Amino acid sequence: MSVLDNLKKSIARDRLSHAYLFIGEKGVGKLNCAKTFAKLLYCQNENKPCGLCISCKQIEALKHPNVLYISPEGQNIKKEQIDRLEDEFSKSSLIPGKRIYIIDQADRMNTTSANRLLKFIEEPVNKDTIGILISENYAKILPTIVSRCQVLLFPSLTKKAVEEKLLEQGYSEALAHLIPYLSSNPDEAIAYIEKNSILDIIELIKSLGKAFIENESMVLYFNSNLGILYNNPENLGIFMKLIIVYFMDILYVKNGVKEIAFYEEEQTLIKIARKNSEEALLRVMDILLDCSCKLNYNVNQVLLIERALLEIERG
Repeated sequence: MSVLDNLKKSIARDRLSHAYLFIGEKGVGKLNCAKTFAKLLYCQNENKPCGLCISCKQIEALKHPNVLYISPEGQNIKKEQIDRLEDEFSKSSLIPGKRIYIIDQADRMNTTSANRLLKFIEEPVNKDTIGILISENYAKILPTIVSRCQVLLFPSLTKKAVEEKLLEQGYSEALAHLIPYLSSNPDEAIAYIEKNSILDIIELIKSLGKAFIENESMVLYFNSNLGILYNNPENLGIFMKLIIVYFMDILYVKNGVKEIAFYEEEQTLIKIARKNSEEALLRVMDILLDCSCKLNYNVNQVLLIERALLEIERG
């Protein structure tokens, strides 16, 4: 049962909590769920939420008189923001119904604002108040706040779900299938495509695969394409993630696994898998994973990758 289904049941039974904590990865729909929850309480039509009435539109834009949205001002959520929340909810509303506040990135509250919110949760100025705190990690939230909320966990999106979202955005089938191996967050997946030379990086990895099977120099191919990797500081990291996925695909093919990321390269992957033992391929994976870990150190990243590719070439 989804989080929203649980909330709908609570509304139907009139057993709403005074405070909820939505926990889940970025991009799984926590804020959208909070909006839908508010719409269910305020929608003016029979088929709730209709998304068309004035209440639904106001909530979608976070401009409903009885729904207050709070997000970090600068680096943190400040005490003054919680003070404004309490002041606003102490006033009488012109519209009957629940008073709802949504605190996005609630883990960004500093100690002062967190303690102020705790007091507000424990002593609400309005008994019809419902709080929705949104965070990616409840461990970063004051434990006493967590204990006073009903915690609702949002599951990570599957690769298939992210792929479908990318297809909806008009990306090619091959790209939409591959990018979810980099991120299970749709927004982050789109950012990988839009902000990086992702197509060029994919082509580079395909060239390295062909060089590997033909006993040509992977280091040479890598060095001749350094311009691609220097276009964006993130590109080297993306390159490492994708080449690990590529060689993992080879292992999958060797073991008869049908679901692979680089499915357009299946014939090349099969050739590499046939030409190399599983032990040799596992050694390649060890080299790549070790290189990926060391990229986080203060090292010459290009030299580190060159050495890894050279080690793979030497077998």
